[in-house]
Amino acid sequence: MILTDIKTHASAFGVAACVGLLLYLLSINGNDQNKTEQNMVSAPGIVQEGGSESLTPFEIIDKLKAIATPSLREKAAQGYVGSEAEWNLYLKKIINQKKNDVHVVFTDTIDIPHNTFVSCVVSLNDNKILKVIEEGMLVNVLGQISKVAPNNDSIELENVILKTPTK
Repeated sequence: MILTDIKTHASAFGVAACVGLLLYLLSINGNDQNKTEQNMVSAPGIVQEGGSESLTPFEIIDKLKAIATPSLREKAAQGYVGSEAEWNLYLKKIINQKKNDVHVVFTDTIDIPHNTFVSCVVSLNDNKILKVIEEGMLVNVLGQISKVAPNNDSIELENVILKTPTK
């Protein structure tokens, strides 16, 4: 009886030791889920030095939605705030706010299922292009990210300049 108990405990200890060793080795190799998410949080950039990586609004939202933990997702979203953005976007809607200010909503694609909304408040005096463009037209949008909301598929910009896109 004592021998059977020793064998059972030894087997259980062996399994636990193997699992612990496996988890330790995985974390050293960087395959740990939390480490991967933390790495994604630490380097969000819109355009890296030298312009090597340029993320579209959809790619930013998609990266954030891939982060499983809500607190890490929120931290990663905050990491984009202040980043410079330059995107060619489609005009969705212009909503009058004040005498010269309008709230403008853009989308990154014409396809409804893969839309990410980008919005900003701009002055009509500074962005005369808004007086001549129509819904669905492509606009070059330059600005600074002020808010990213992955649950709403939306990004807000500030300090925005709108231009005719160059191809």
